[in-house]
Formats: sequence, C-alpha cells, structure tokens
Amino acid sequence: MLLNKFQKTSSVILIVAILGIIGCGDPAPEPDETTYLENGDAFYNDARYLEAIKEYTKAIELNPNFEPAYINRGNSYSIFLQMYEKGIQDYTKAIQINPNNDVPYSRRAINYENLENYDLAQKDCEKSTPN
Repeated sequence: MLLNKFQKTSSVILIVAILGIIGCGDPAPEPDETTYLENGDAFYNDARYLEAIKEYTKAIELNPNFEPAYINRGNSYSIFLQMYEKGIQDYTKAIQINPNNDVPYSRRAINYENLENYDLAQKDCEKSTPN
C-alpha cells in the first residue's frame, strides 16, 4: 500500500511537471497590422461590417500608414453602411499615403457622387483613369 501511494504521488508530480513545461512556452505573438487586416477582411466577407471596421481600425492604430486598411475600412463605411463622408476620409488618407493608386480615387469619386458633389467626383474620376 505504501508503494501504491508513492506511485500515485509520483504520477501526480510528473503530470504537474509536464503541464508546467508545456505551459511555459513562449506566449503567442501580438497580432500585427496584417493580421488585423485579414481579420477585417474575414468579417467584411461575412457581411459583418462594423466588426470589420474595428479590425481595420486596429491595423491603422498599429501602422498609421497602412494603406490597405484605409481602403478596406472606407469600403465598409461607404459601400455597405452608406457612411459616405467617413469613406471619403479613409480614401483621402489612402491617397495621401500612395497617390499613385487609382483605387481610392475611384472609390472616393463614387462617394462624392452619392453626396451629389459631381465636380469632385469628376476630378477623382480623371485621376483614377490611366493617362
């Protein structure tokens, strides 16, 4: 009986030691802006636009010059939530980061058109069209 208690105690100590070793690994790395962008895209594709906006915002907080997050957040605001002015703000920031990308110009033009600001829509259309 004494040996049986010893075996049980040894088994418990061994299990606790193994669990301690397993649990002492490196913690999971903090998500980066790309992870948040991908999370946002998954929410966006699942028609969960408010959650997508939160993820894109986290990406932007980590990297304020992360152009794709501004474009995708602008899409969430404008295309599906019809928050055209917020979409314009995000597309404008994307243009400031990369003025050679025609996508935010064309998307911003659509928002201007929805707000019946046809002059600005026309200007952005001209900028989004290759020469």
